[in-house]
Amino acid sequence: MRNCLAPNFLQHLFFMTMRLQSSFKYIFATTLFLQGIGVLAQPVGSSDEIMLKVAEERMEQKDYYNALDWYEKYYDKTKDKSVAYQIGMMHYNLRDYVKAETWLNRVLTAGKRKGGNPNEYPDAGFHYGRVLKMNEKYDDAIVALEDFLAKSKEADKIILAKNEIIGAKMAAGLRENAKLLVENMPNKINTPNAEYSPTYDVANSALYFTAYRKTEIAAFDGKDDAFAKVYRAFKSPRGWAEAEVLSDAVNRPSTNQGNVHLSPDGKILFFTRTALEGNTLSDSKIYYCLNSGGNWSPANEVQGINGNYIAKQPCVGELFGKEVLYFSSNMPGTKGGFDIFYATKKSDGVYDTPVNLGAVINTVGNEETPFYTASKLHFSSNGHPGIGGYDVFSADWNGAQWDAPKNMGKGYNSPADDLYYTMNKGGQGFVVSNRVGTKSLKSKTCCDDIFSLQIEQARADLKAYAFSGSKRLDGITFQLAEVEGNGLGKVDWFKAPDNEFLSGLALNKSYRVVASKDGFASDTIYFNTVGLRENMTYEKRLNLEQLVAAAPPAPVKLTLKALAQLKEKPLKNVTYRLTEKGGKTESRTGDELFTQLVVNKTYVLIGERAKCIADTIEFSTNGFDKSITIEKMLKLRPMLKTLTKTDKINLPNIYYKLSKFAANDMDMDNFYLAQQSLDYLYGIMAKFPEMRIELSSHTDAQGSDASNLILSQKRADGAKQYLINKGVVSERIVAKGYGETQIINHCKNGVKCADDEHKQNRRTEFRIISGPTEIAVEEQVEDF
Repeated sequence: MRNCLAPNFLQHLFFMTMRLQSSFKYIFATTLFLQGIGVLAQPVGSSDEIMLKVAEERMEQKDYYNALDWYEKYYDKTKDKSVAYQIGMMHYNLRDYVKAETWLNRVLTAGKRKGGNPNEYPDAGFHYGRVLKMNEKYDDAIVALEDFLAKSKEADKIILAKNEIIGAKMAAGLRENAKLLVENMPNKINTPNAEYSPTYDVANSALYFTAYRKTEIAAFDGKDDAFAKVYRAFKSPRGWAEAEVLSDAVNRPSTNQGNVHLSPDGKILFFTRTALEGNTLSDSKIYYCLNSGGNWSPANEVQGINGNYIAKQPCVGELFGKEVLYFSSNMPGTKGGFDIFYATKKSDGVYDTPVNLGAVINTVGNEETPFYTASKLHFSSNGHPGIGGYDVFSADWNGAQWDAPKNMGKGYNSPADDLYYTMNKGGQGFVVSNRVGTKSLKSKTCCDDIFSLQIEQARADLKAYAFSGSKRLDGITFQLAEVEGNGLGKVDWFKAPDNEFLSGLALNKSYRVVASKDGFASDTIYFNTVGLRENMTYEKRLNLEQLVAAAPPAPVKLTLKALAQLKEKPLKNVTYRLTEKGGKTESRTGDELFTQLVVNKTYVLIGERAKCIADTIEFSTNGFDKSITIEKMLKLRPMLKTLTKTDKINLPNIYYKLSKFAANDMDMDNFYLAQQSLDYLYGIMAKFPEMRIELSSHTDAQGSDASNLILSQKRADGAKQYLINKGVVSERIVAKGYGETQIINHCKNGVKCADDEHKQNRRTEFRIISGPTEIAVEEQVEDF
């Protein structure tokens, strides 16, 4: 049976359950361990008392679904109203809102009948109104809640009921967010069990989350070895890889981990560890691990925050110019069940005394799952007016206080519970929800999944035309450039033979457009896409005046200086080809190109180099009237090649000094060149995070077989350590020294060879051993 109530509900619904204590014969905990143990056969000749006793025994064993089955059988025979209310509230807490509505309505209807007591279950009307709202019956919910308000004398319940009415009225008029794409995460993330607390790493290439992965039917009685753990899944261009459980440094055996959160710099992993006593949440404390060479250090308890109360859902943020840790807690001084607090950081894992965020954020309900970014706090609450159970809200920090929270609206929120909202700068984020559409095994809303959020970005396009007076001109060369400060950024040239020039634009950028044509004076315009919120096509008209024929100008000496460059480093041995349109072509190979140009001509400049993709620039010398040097920059990139699992890829220039083995400047002949090769391999591993490799080192046949084998293993380990120091996880690299067992030429033992021939065998290679079967990567080219 699916574990439907996730660990976040173990924590954030516990106090809601506690408020129902007076109405329950047994308080059933809304925990991770919400599972059945199989339906018992009804005893032969059973009486009503036996059915009730079996139901109560199932409750004591936390077998809630089978307990429900027996309670319902008992009710069918006895029509016991107290059991009807208990059944309704069990469905409510198991988050089967449809059945909860039916049973609570039955209780309220019985109270209105002749001889009934309408005040026997004073909270029934409140929960019935909530359930109606979560079933999107907003008008009926308002009627039920107003009826509850007319009778209730509980101050906190009155506040909550009024907010529920405001939320129901708001929900009826809200539209879906057309720019928000909400999708259930794939099966490699979401399973028939609960997933929650998603958090991206710094590069947005790995997702950390907490999940309960046990699949067999079992009841949690303290002896079961099923516990919630922290998982990580990598993302590549082909989608999500299978989620993997983190090491015991994070996941302590026989302990529940939850509420995972990565600091914005990716250096600290926060999470909680929880404990149960019977069916009661007895402990929840915040822990942290430090990133050490791509691995997580053993966990330590956060100092200054934990205590004899529940502390959960940590999130790194900022307040009053200092780094703080936001979290949710029921510590003394809360305004409701759970409030959001903050504690100022003193050092890694050490914080000052927690402070309640105050009545603007916290209510008599529960505030949970804080997420902070750019002076804005997001959190979930069932105490502010919402369209469902828990809704996501946002509040801005103005430097002195929090503005009133705003409901994020539909899409982010649903009629069910929505928590653990996160969002990065690229408009990609997550929310955890039991909304309709989850991979639920019981009711449609019993269980939590992670949903991805994608905000559709506004699209900006340019449509440019060139005219001379009222006549449209053809054969125009357009130059589009980003304006950065007092200079230009990326510059592109386009030829538009049919006059119309189309191009996509980036948001929040300034642009310059130049239109030119032989025999005409060029025209220039400036515009920007700053603050664009809707799709926009910028239509721009450029006007070119025809030049009046005049006497040939005095000769002007123009000089072209061409330079090929990548990553701010000049390239050597580039072949430059310069063609005058309609005229001659000249070709030269070298580090730079200097040549003479002619006024009022159009040129095409091409840069080429072995194993590289050529680059081309078109420009003109129109309108020049004095001698200048024109500088043009070409950018060449390595060609792509396909690597498969059968390929062994040699990493050139990795040569060690005699008997040395560390990948550093002290032990290598030319550490600069070796570093280029190892950085090239690091770039491949970063691009394909699911790939594991064998990194092998080989020696020549000089020296003994045994010493060469040991030396090659040390060199392979040294190269591996270099990659680990750059952030590659150790488990992704198998370092293997082969010594002189794989000589690739005739220079074996006893054969006399020149050093250049021996050098061919002193090589370092890698091959793919798991992950992608083939990958496309750039060629490794000297000087790149």
